[in-house]
Amino acid sequence: MVGGARTSGGNLTPANGQGDCPEGAPAAPLAPPAALSVTEREVARLVATGMTKRQIAARLIVSIETVKTHLRHIFDKLAVQNRAQVAALTVTRGTDSPG
Repeated sequence: MVGGARTSGGNLTPANGQGDCPEGAPAAPLAPPAALSVTEREVARLVATGMTKRQIAARLIVSIETVKTHLRHIFDKLAVQNRAQVAALTVTRGTDSPG
């Protein structure tokens, strides 16, 4: 398990995706996480290179607030809590896999 998310067959699934079933009951299939947009994948890739929000904003020619919004969406969709977890998933799964 990497950064709060479990990888399974190329899909990223939240770490808490199972465990809600009564003991002995078959687990329901996990719904795939929401796909990252093209811009969210780019932001995730830039986070993985170590860029700051300000640097990402300058590179993408957007405001820092827009970068913050993209990061919130990425955190929610990947069920992670910080940039280090985004970077770890991006590095281990590649920029195409999270979305």
